[in-house]
Amino acid sequence: MASVVVIPNAVHPGPAVEQPGEGEPVRVVFLGQVSDRKGAFTLIDAWEQLRRTAPPGTCARLVLAGDGAVDRARARVRDLGLSDEVRVLGWVAPRHIDDVLGQAHVLALPSRDEGQPMAVLEAMAHGLCVVVSAVGGLPDIVDDSCGVLTPADDVPALAAALRGVIVDRQRRADLGDNALQRVRERFDVDVVWKQLDALYEELTR
Repeated sequence: MASVVVIPNAVHPGPAVEQPGEGEPVRVVFLGQVSDRKGAFTLIDAWEQLRRTAPPGTCARLVLAGDGAVDRARARVRDLGLSDEVRVLGWVAPRHIDDVLGQAHVLALPSRDEGQPMAVLEAMAHGLCVVVSAVGGLPDIVDDSCGVLTPADDVPALAAALRGVIVDRQRRADLGDNALQRVRERFDVDVVWKQLDALYEELTR
């Protein structure tokens, strides 16, 4: 009878990002292909709804980084009047990803389908709060203790999830801290290589 062993992707955990000070914006980042499948346009539409429903004085910014339908995304941002709050960077070289994550406080990845995306693990390894769709392998990485799961393609639910972690500083910080702790326990390279080593030893007996 066949036996299946799941070995997760691995990352190097680092220090947690610092939360913004009084009057500083909460920075939300999207990392991935700018496409409908990855939820980039759902995110832009949710941001427009968030802006209309957030409490007065809420200060937040959104950055989308990735290749794909970049021009379409920029046009959508412009048409919705979000240019002051939303920036579409386009492609970011891998060596700059740590810099992008290190300047953020929340990762949003409202995909329609996923496996075990490195963008989410890398964000958690920086202590970011993550807001993701409850699809594919994401619920195996994220639960309510270390992030927020939303239905795919649900603009109001995504807007509400973002509003919750942007407005509530303590909840955002706690979810980020728990995300980093989960990476240290389950997805740290130093943890995963031991699982691989044990598997190879078992196979060679």
